[in-house]
Amino acid sequence: MHHVEDTVTVAAPVDTVWNVLHDVRSHDRVFGPIHEVVVLESSASHQLVQLTVEVNTGVVHTWVTRRDIDSEARVIAFRQVRDLAPLVSHMGGEWRAFPLGPDRTQLVLTQDYAAREAVNGLVAEKFTPEETEKVLHGVAQRNAVTELESVKAECESRVAA
Repeated sequence: MHHVEDTVTVAAPVDTVWNVLHDVRSHDRVFGPIHEVVVLESSASHQLVQLTVEVNTGVVHTWVTRRDIDSEARVIAFRQVRDLAPLVSHMGGEWRAFPLGPDRTQLVLTQDYAAREAVNGLVAEKFTPEETEKVLHGVAQRNAVTELESVKAECESRVAA
């Protein structure tokens, strides 16, 4: 299992950041790699969401993610529960928003992931375990930076409007 954590400071109140994170129905507009969001189930404390996402240039996958929501702590824990990508055996993490003052927020994205087991020396009949780890780490890092910058841009544009 691998763990990565990335962070960005957003020039917007924590409530603005939280609203962007929580409104999963708008994520296909906020996050460029997301092609489609379908909410399968929703309550005050969780969402079950089907996402269709470009995970690597030209590579699109669809999966189902469970999002457990703690509005008081401003934390959304997520984990893929169905239809994982061919290289992935586990993918999850958290979005956390911390106020740094009335007009600034620290946004943290953690990701925990693991590759599928190799069969006959290859993962998904394509990559060695070492190549798979390199691909997954690269995708996780690229997507984290892109997602954090997307939330930052959306929140700061809302404040400027």
